Amino acid sequence: DQYLFDRFVQLFHSQLGIWNLEDTSRASLQAATGLRFPIRWGFVATLRFDIRHEIRPAVGRTNTDKTYRISLGYEW
Repeated sequence: DQYLFDRFVQLFHSQLGIWNLEDTSRASLQAATGLRFPIRWGFVATLRFDIRHEIRPAVGRTNTDKTYRISLGYEW
């Protein structure tokens, strides 16, 4: 997490990679990147992009899922 422009906006990124050591051809990666805008009195607005990639997905699924999110929340 990093605040920018005198705490006007917060840039964030998190990721998680999982590798199956019993079957090394199976792995997945999950990442979330976005911007969080503090509004007032603890309320925040968030623009977020999530991506999930699996090398060998389940039957009938694609190997990459992408999600765009807009949310309003509260932090304390």
